[in-house]
Formats: sequence, structure tokens, C-alpha cells
Amino acid sequence: MRLTEAGAFRVFTDVMSGKSMDRHGLKELLGYARFGGTPAVVRLDRLGRSLLELL
Repeated sequence: MRLTEAGAFRVFTDVMSGKSMDRHGLKELLGYARFGGTPAVVRLDRLGRSLLELL
């Protein structure tokens, strides 16, 4: 996995289909995130399906 090869020590994943907004991996990431941390994604389209979801 590219993130672990780049030095990530925790990786969150989602398996999502259709237009479901139920994103367990994203919720877990947001609960884990701390001030000063740097979340990284492989591609922006993996974080959200539209600009509205990214915002």
C-alpha cells in the first residue's frame, strides 16, 4: 500500500458503493485526527465523490 510505504503509521479504509454517505472509515479517521496531524489520501476522489462531499 502506497501510504504505508510512504511512512503512514495508521491507514483508514472505506468500501463504499452507490451514493451512500455512510463512511465508517472517514468517521474513524475524523475521530482519530488530532491538532497538528497531517492526514494524507492517495487521491482526492477517494476522499469524496463530489466537491460538496470534500467540503
